[in-house]
Amino acid sequence: MNLKSVNANFISNPTKELLVGADDTGGIVSTMTNDDLQLRAGGNTTKIIIKADGNVGIGTQGPLARLDVRGDVFVGLTVPPDTALGDNLYIGNTGGDLGNSFRLDGFGNNLYVVAHSGAGSAAGAGIVFRTAPAKGEELDRVSIKSDGTVVMNNDLVVNGNTGQPSDKNGLMKAMLFVSANGHNPGYTIVRCYNGVSGSSSGTCGFSISQPGGAGPVNITFPFKVSDRFFSLTLANASPNAHQVLVPFDDPSGRTVAVYITDITAEVADITDFYLLVY
Repeated sequence: MNLKSVNANFISNPTKELLVGADDTGGIVSTMTNDDLQLRAGGNTTKIIIKADGNVGIGTQGPLARLDVRGDVFVGLTVPPDTALGDNLYIGNTGGDLGNSFRLDGFGNNLYVVAHSGAGSAAGAGIVFRTAPAKGEELDRVSIKSDGTVVMNNDLVVNGNTGQPSDKNGLMKAMLFVSANGHNPGYTIVRCYNGVSGSSSGTCGFSISQPGGAGPVNITFPFKVSDRFFSLTLANASPNAHQVLVPFDDPSGRTVAVYITDITAEVADITDFYLLVY
């Protein structure tokens, strides 16, 4: 390193040496020995440290990476956020309400991605997820509006079960395949799906009975169904068979009675059937 003779000052003690100077690339502040470089302020306390290995710490004297910040980081904010500060990353709302900001916050074993609308904001704040095809433009894929509405612009593939509260609309609440087994040993649930809990094994929390071994088949659900929509399809029934769903006299609103009859015979009540609840 060729130092310009002017503006080159060595400050040293018996074991340490600091250079303040300049070369052809610009100004230099350097520890000439293999030591850390500290920037101090406010009562001669270290605020920034550059370790000998190149790691930089702000708010810590033991940085774990090339840049290690202990405390909040503001990017593009024009006013401080009106939230409690911590070890968070805040991003300003470019081109929008300056009272809104966006925050990455790790707390209580969770990562929070927060769209924050400040106390003085006139507009709400949402979150948009974008991806880009090869050599293509960024496209909105999923949007979470400020009111909580989620908008998806592509197909949704779920590698697992789904569930929804029984009093909400949109998803299937239950799917059952019920077999009469020729009345021996009686009606049983062969396959099931509980759209409220997401369960698809065993009986999914449903129970089935046919008092007296004939007549209506009573199906009891693990949730209230008296205000839901039903669709029942008979399996391998005669062309004359038909079915009727009637709410059972159940104060909990969880039981329905399935009547299966045949206009030409009294044997249709042993027919297998599929039951869907919306």
